[in-house]
Amino acid sequence: MHTAKDSSATFSGRQQLHTSLAPLPAAKLFFKRLLLGSLMGVGAVTIAACNSATTTTDTTPTIQPSYNTQRVGGNELLLSPAAAYGQNRNRAFAYTVSDTSGSAAANTATANATATPDNTTTAAGGDVGLDVATVATENPPASATTTTATTAAATDAAVSASAQPNSQLAQQCRAGNGQSCATLAQQTLAEYDSTGNTATLKSAIMLATSACAYDRSACILKGDLFTRAYQDKVDIDTFLPGHYVREEITSAYSLATEAKDLTVAANAYFKLGQTNLTFKRLPQAKSNFEMSCKVGGSSYCLRAGDLWQEQKNTANALASYNQGCTLGEASSCIKAGDIYYKQGSASKGNASYQKSCDLDNAAGCVTLGLRYSKAGSNSKAQQLFDKGCSLGNGESCAMNGRIKVHAGNMSAASDNFKQGCALGDSVACELYGETSLAQGDANSAKSALTTSCEAGNGQACYTLGLMQERNAAQQSFNKACNLGQKQACNSLAASYATASTEAVQAYQKSCELGDGAACLNWGMSLAESRQNEQALTALTKACDLKEPAACERLGLLYSQAKRSADALKANRQACTLNAAGSCVQLAVAYGTGNGVTKSTAQSLTNLRKACKLGAAGACALTK
Repeated sequence: MHTAKDSSATFSGRQQLHTSLAPLPAAKLFFKRLLLGSLMGVGAVTIAACNSATTTTDTTPTIQPSYNTQRVGGNELLLSPAAAYGQNRNRAFAYTVSDTSGSAAANTATANATATPDNTTTAAGGDVGLDVATVATENPPASATTTTATTAAATDAAVSASAQPNSQLAQQCRAGNGQSCATLAQQTLAEYDSTGNTATLKSAIMLATSACAYDRSACILKGDLFTRAYQDKVDIDTFLPGHYVREEITSAYSLATEAKDLTVAANAYFKLGQTNLTFKRLPQAKSNFEMSCKVGGSSYCLRAGDLWQEQKNTANALASYNQGCTLGEASSCIKAGDIYYKQGSASKGNASYQKSCDLDNAAGCVTLGLRYSKAGSNSKAQQLFDKGCSLGNGESCAMNGRIKVHAGNMSAASDNFKQGCALGDSVACELYGETSLAQGDANSAKSALTTSCEAGNGQACYTLGLMQERNAAQQSFNKACNLGQKQACNSLAASYATASTEAVQAYQKSCELGDGAACLNWGMSLAESRQNEQALTALTKACDLKEPAACERLGLLYSQAKRSADALKANRQACTLNAAGSCVQLAVAYGTGNGVTKSTAQSLTNLRKACKLGAAGACALTK
């Protein structure tokens, strides 16, 4: 019998037979590796399956059945049909592999093996199932990866073509250290990234192939590099005639699933799934993703679900999310719940959200809380918001405040907004700023509105600008304007009006002639120079002339001065003129009974109007 050639891929000599291998019993795997491994040596390649290292002569008569042919890569593989052979099922069969690439020097390779030809296999990677004879030995070898001179020669060639052919790393790679080969491959890939020279990508692939031969965990890198070749549209036929990149990728990741490191194996299964998904082999992809989740944990289920969602394959996405949810991935539970709701199954959706909340995922709590709140089940919603808030979710705190606003307890709601703001929720900060302003607490209002503005809340930026002096106000108005707050754009333009003595006199004269915009500019100029009483007079006239920004400023000035009745009048005028911030202020006044008879209905009416005008905080309280 003959010594088995190395089953790992090399790049010297002829072409390689490759396929996708499923995890198999040791005996089956042994012969599949021998039969379908890489045949890269120059000249004829001989493969044998032996029970021991002792050379023996098999005197069993050879039975040559008719063969089916299966083209794999650039080679034609002759395979025995799946049939019952009766008493002959353990006899030796001659298997012939014919190289059809055109080389006269490497025409045939013969293998004698004790076989059960009626066993059929289906490739893990999703390729066509091949009727491959398998070894039926009682104690099969544990591995068929005996490194030969062919692999060593291929490794030497790969290292010589690398970026550092004479380094210590290169010497270690030549000596059979898979990780050293992998590191060299990564360095060579970096050179390809820099130069775009496909020859360096070829060298990287060769090094990764050697690494894979020595260390199954390095087969991940081999698969990644072939994937890169596919993505960059590099034709591997220029250096691997007759090979197909899809099968190379699949084969590499399949080998990596055999790594002893479960983390590597899980990643390999996932990448195998991605490959099959790319090439539209969906059943195989689904199986691969399921295995990655079982081996690597629930996070792989979540990732698989997201990929299925991108493919608009809702059924498989839901299956992946449910698998992850069962394994304790809270985010998977939420995404499963979202799908159930889209499908009209509220009960299943609620169960998924509840599971997420039970796993201490605050987003699950707030999502289910919002569902119950919209359904009118405020007691259940409040319990969920309480838990979400205790888990550090600012939105949950704000939503707790929402329930209290609807219950007519605006003062208690303000405490929830404050708590949510402390947890970084921009809407909670906007609402806390507005309620603080309505209560005359300018410092707390400025602090909360600043936080909300920095988080990108346009309404908060605008209200903050109304409270600031010219330079700071211009920055706030500019940000609010860029965030789509229209009134902020008008206020920004007005803030650039000159404040010279002559200009102020001109504004005054124009205001006295009934120009509302001039009254606004006059009032702002007076306020800038600390002439507060005169500023109030000018702004009041501007407000009476239906300048909403003037009414808003009046409301803020009166609130800070704790003149509730005057603030209420100005805010009512501004809200009528569609100033969103003043509508919120009016809602707070009605919610707390500050300067007006308390009315939850009036409070909610003004919040709804503020929401239509673009106030995010108001929308959070009413939608």
